[in-house]
Amino acid sequence: MLRTRQLNKFMNMIVGPEIQGAYLYTEEGNCHAQVGPKADNVSAAVCSSLASSIFEAFERTISRENLKEFQLECEDTVILATQILNFILVIQGQPNAPIGLVRSKLHAFAEKLKEPLSYVILKDQ
Repeated sequence: MLRTRQLNKFMNMIVGPEIQGAYLYTEEGNCHAQVGPKADNVSAAVCSSLASSIFEAFERTISRENLKEFQLECEDTVILATQILNFILVIQGQPNAPIGLVRSKLHAFAEKLKEPLSYVILKDQ
């Protein structure tokens, strides 16, 4: 079971001037955490749908190990996502934010979340 209060507190460290929001989903698209000024329910639902749909499409066409992340650039936001075990971490960046900076935050926080999320998976089995 995830402790969402602690998870949200940790994920708040992601949010900054170049990051609008961060979300943690299951592969099915269930949102476990959402933080940031732009992380409202509408944004969470849109990111959830995008993340789960894209990972599902890739899963059908190629082996899962090949897809490490995806990046979607829109007019008013940039969305980057990566898989962490059975979860998907999504970061919503400002449109003018350097992609390298957003990617480095995505990978840094994904690495920090890997160990705690592995305990959740083992406990739920």
